[in-house]
Amino acid sequence: MTDSTKPKKKIRARHFIETFATSGFVLGCSFLQGVILARLLGPDGRGDYAAIILWPTALANIGLFGTNYVIGRISAKEVELGDLLRGGVVLAGITSVITALLGYLLLPYLIPPDKHHILQLARFFLIYIPVYQIAANLAAIDQGSGNFSRGNFIRAIQSPVLISFLILIILLKLHNLLWFVSAMFLSFSFVTMGRLVLLVKEHSIKGGLYPLTRIVRDSFSFGLVGLAAQAYQYIDRILLLWLLQPQSMGFYVVGLSIGAVLRSITGSMAHVSFTITAQAEVSEGFNRVSSIFRKAAIAMFFCGGVLAVLIPFLLPLVYGSKFKGAVLPSILLIFGSIFAGFCLLLDTCMRGQGKPFAGLIGRVVAIIIMVIAGYPFRIFGATGIAISFVLGQIGYLITMFFQLVGHYKNAKLSDFLPRLSDAVDILNVFKRTVKTIWLRISDLAGVK
Repeated sequence: MTDSTKPKKKIRARHFIETFATSGFVLGCSFLQGVILARLLGPDGRGDYAAIILWPTALANIGLFGTNYVIGRISAKEVELGDLLRGGVVLAGITSVITALLGYLLLPYLIPPDKHHILQLARFFLIYIPVYQIAANLAAIDQGSGNFSRGNFIRAIQSPVLISFLILIILLKLHNLLWFVSAMFLSFSFVTMGRLVLLVKEHSIKGGLYPLTRIVRDSFSFGLVGLAAQAYQYIDRILLLWLLQPQSMGFYVVGLSIGAVLRSITGSMAHVSFTITAQAEVSEGFNRVSSIFRKAAIAMFFCGGVLAVLIPFLLPLVYGSKFKGAVLPSILLIFGSIFAGFCLLLDTCMRGQGKPFAGLIGRVVAIIIMVIAGYPFRIFGATGIAISFVLGQIGYLITMFFQLVGHYKNAKLSDFLPRLSDAVDILNVFKRTVKTIWLRISDLAGVK
């Protein structure tokens, strides 16, 4: 075995703890970032900013065509990661150029005519695509190989870098949307370069490439599913872009940012669970999947209930009185985000098992429900789109339950129901997480 060959890493509880601790830090930074943007831009400006970055970010994901998932699965096995690293970077360079060129041509048709005042900035932000696709392939290598420490470190520094740029914008009084869009691009570029440097130190930049044709061939099914995945991920904001005004988009994205607090819980679990299921034999390991789901359900419904009660008081206080109209959409999106988090967790587990089509039907169901419900509910503004979002996630989740039960051996729907022992396990993980954070703070402060 060469230096660049990585054996499978056993996924332990500390990987969950580290990932949760990182997610907590990232959430705090993301929350601060969202508040700064809302305070500086107001509802209309925040809506325009969301509309500007909408299509470039969606196209960046579509353009990967599932190659990052294939790279993640390959790195989960015992392979030469140096070849895979170099191949992933080269492949991202190719796919990103194609994606950006197509995006430049399509944007005038993807943005409604009455909002073409954002077209130039949306085209400018297409430079984000190469950086994002390189980062996605590099992250897949860390995730698949079980290198959670490096992955968590990179995730942790991205938001602080963006916040630093936003503070600079405040100090220089540069409130044009161009500067906010540039700040996002520069912060992501900085972090991507950092991840690349760390990987190159471990694996030489010189050497062969993992066969690109093999990655592309194996990514075909993931890419097709990815089209539905991106439509599912962005359909609510696309509806807002075409049916409503920027203010409604501004209210809605504030609600989404609050819901992200809950999605991060299952996001962290999904991040680790992908490696668990990728390393397991086909149709094996359902006990771990169902256990992770039950714990996520308890944690998310508890946190969601508390958050929903606090929102009417805290949202106007934190974001400003101009965002009072975001209160009801935010409450709805809290629970919509809970169901969306469940879907993400179960879908990621099935992807780890090499079943990218498992979530396809669920996403299609969600998209259909959101479109059908969103059009008539548009009369309620951001609240109406939030209602359609919740209904779509419920439809997706029901579909995923049946997909998992059909795939795994001896799986039953009742296995997803939370148990008292799950609550005890969550409490123990919480205690260990607090202890881990305290020990790290003590180390940094020099306290023994």
